[in-house]
Amino acid sequence: MPSPTRFCIKCGKLEPEVSLIGTLCPKCYKEEIPAITFKKPMSVLICPHCMATKSGNRWHYPSSDNLTQFIESFVIKKVKESINLQNSDELISIEPEFSLDEAPKEIDVTVTIKRSQIATEPYSEISKISIPVEYQLCPRCSRVKSGSYEAILQVRGAKGTLSPEEREKILSLIENTITNRFKEPPQSIVSKIVQKNEGMDLYFVSSNSAITLASTIRDSVAALMKTTSKLVGLDKSTNKRRYRVYISIRIPHFQVGDFIKLDDSFYEIHAIGGGKISLHDLKTKTHRSLLAKNLWTHISNRQLEVLPKEEYLHSYLVIAETPDSLQIMNMKTYETYEVQKGINKSIVSGDTIQGFQVNDNVFLLEN
Repeated sequence: MPSPTRFCIKCGKLEPEVSLIGTLCPKCYKEEIPAITFKKPMSVLICPHCMATKSGNRWHYPSSDNLTQFIESFVIKKVKESINLQNSDELISIEPEFSLDEAPKEIDVTVTIKRSQIATEPYSEISKISIPVEYQLCPRCSRVKSGSYEAILQVRGAKGTLSPEEREKILSLIENTITNRFKEPPQSIVSKIVQKNEGMDLYFVSSNSAITLASTIRDSVAALMKTTSKLVGLDKSTNKRRYRVYISIRIPHFQVGDFIKLDDSFYEIHAIGGGKISLHDLKTKTHRSLLAKNLWTHISNRQLEVLPKEEYLHSYLVIAETPDSLQIMNMKTYETYEVQKGINKSIVSGDTIQGFQVNDNVFLLEN
């Protein structure tokens, strides 16, 4: 029995009923029903300085060094959110085409879909669209350009000054953290650096970035960190109060390899990091960890003393040995001492060894 036929209401062509889509033949359906429509006109808003993109009221900042990939991902997401497909159609791919060598005025996008309702076998259909590109400084870059800031990070030394080496170490730590964590140029995070006799002040565009970096410094060098905020006005666009954050970081006056006196015991500093310091007891040869907050309690109470190496660290010549002890001579004063070998079992007469000396007490250092 032949298949029933019907007329297409647009062109009047007689078609088998199974070929019609509703009341249209396949050709008229393709003309009347676009493969792709969009919920609203699309455009892409990009910051010309840092290449951040805006969606709704929120700015999205690059999280990788590949800016092309970042914008491409943003465009694909925007097209997916805005596209309308017929129920039976399936989205296959979205391929943006643009170059950042010059600021693009529009981004060409190729959209491929699979259509199954207008043919006995599904087939791919390609549509090309152009999305206008608009440029606007993001709030962060706008603040950088105008010289405004949300936070000041004040870096100071425990004794009121910072050495050139300490300044360089802190700046290097900040730069590496910005590059590796924020994936942005340092100048987009820190708007200004002011060097002072007592330390340095860093002006941050974002208070959140300032707190993150201050916490990194604190944990890396066992620093003391204090945070305060001050009301500076009202944000007219959001009608919210605006605060400026002040962060104080005090850098301890010692580093790995230094010797300290703490609680009447003598230690060598083996490691600093993770918000604590690792200490090696010179007498008991045991290890001890001290949290930064407890460390600064000792510093404030003047219970921690850094002992200069040039005064306490000496070289000794082994002049005699027994299975458990050594007879050694201070190579500067020629005074002799008897000490326990401890873990230095391989030392023999004629060897030279380092030791930490307080009065007549000599603590041999590990080889």
